Amino acid sequence: MGCLLKGGGGLHNRLVVGAVLLAAGAASRMGHRPKGLLELGGVPLIRRHLVALSGAGVDEVVVVLGHHAGQMRPLVESFPVTVVENPQPDVDQNASLRRGLAALSAKLDAVVIALVDQPLIGAADVQELIGSYKKRPEGTEVVQPSVDGQPGNPVIFSAAVRDAILEGEARLGCRQWQQANPHRVYRWPTGNSRYRIDVDTEDDIEELARRTGHRLRWPVVSREFSVSDMHCAQCERAVVGAIRRLDPLAQVEVDLAAQRLRVASGVDARVILDALLDEGFVAQPAP
Repeated sequence: MGCLLKGGGGLHNRLVVGAVLLAAGAASRMGHRPKGLLELGGVPLIRRHLVALSGAGVDEVVVVLGHHAGQMRPLVESFPVTVVENPQPDVDQNASLRRGLAALSAKLDAVVIALVDQPLIGAADVQELIGSYKKRPEGTEVVQPSVDGQPGNPVIFSAAVRDAILEGEARLGCRQWQQANPHRVYRWPTGNSRYRIDVDTEDDIEELARRTGHRLRWPVVSREFSVSDMHCAQCERAVVGAIRRLDPLAQVEVDLAAQRLRVASGVDARVILDALLDEGFVAQPAP
């Protein structure tokens, strides 16, 4: 990771910045598929965030995984980061944050809290955030982007706030600290809409593409299905049509003799099975 200079001064004023990347959620509104696997330009979001943090000069990064850790961990293992897991991410939303903060080293001046479901955050956005922290009003400890009066992310706060959260009761997180100390929070006004953009649902993905032209895609996975009562060309057309309605770019191979179907698509297998059932076919993953 790189280095940053505090206030534009020399190395003696170096600001040491850590980051926690939160990626532990279940993504229930996304069909329980991990949002960190969504790809923009062929790169998974979780890797894009790590590249952005590194490019911004962040010195140390902790990635917090939970649900889907088995799928996410291989994507981050090549980066010089610390990975921690929250075995019960649904019990307390602040538990993942606290685990990440606890895993950072003590020798930090500030901490960035990044969210894996913000697809457009890049190195320049993180650098801009850190720059606003350096220039924050005296007496403030937290900087949060404010876009048209609405709160954005990531946020950045001092090491003192990190320590206060870790030393406080279990329910204490960044939001609760801000609510208890509003005079120490700087709502940094910015016109950068990327701080406000995240994706929680498939509709959000479509809206992102409509508004920005950026298309998020699920990674392509090849799967085989056994499909009963698929005996004729008409059946084949119906099956292929059902899948192509879900994903126009899906690659579909049909073996009528074996009643098997091979699909290469980013669409979840359960969604494919439901679509085939709607067409009157009973399907299951092939052994």
